Amino acid sequence: MKNDTGWWFRYNDGTWPASRWAELVWNGASSWYYFNADGYMETGWLNEGGHWYYLHPYSDGTQGYMYTGWHEIGGKWYFFNTVSGGPLGSMAAGTTTTDGYTVGADGAWIR
Repeated sequence: MKNDTGWWFRYNDGTWPASRWAELVWNGASSWYYFNADGYMETGWLNEGGHWYYLHPYSDGTQGYMYTGWHEIGGKWYFFNTVSGGPLGSMAAGTTTTDGYTVGADGAWIR
């Protein structure tokens, strides 16, 4: 649902997710979304539990889903954990990714 403040989700029982992740099916695809304390979907960079995540910022019918794998953001490449090496979707930083590439402390791929 969308109102003047943003997107939010209501379960069948009338409750909604707040200050937490929710796995939702949209257009036949299952994805993770984060909802803030007021219950609104977050987009862009999110620091949650000491980990950085990136939530699709574009209003293209898939807004808000959590990135996994490699993504180019602002001209730099970042790797978001697919399962191992950290929580799902968390940005790898200061390490070597599961596919052998090195990323700096800021998470950007070091060429």
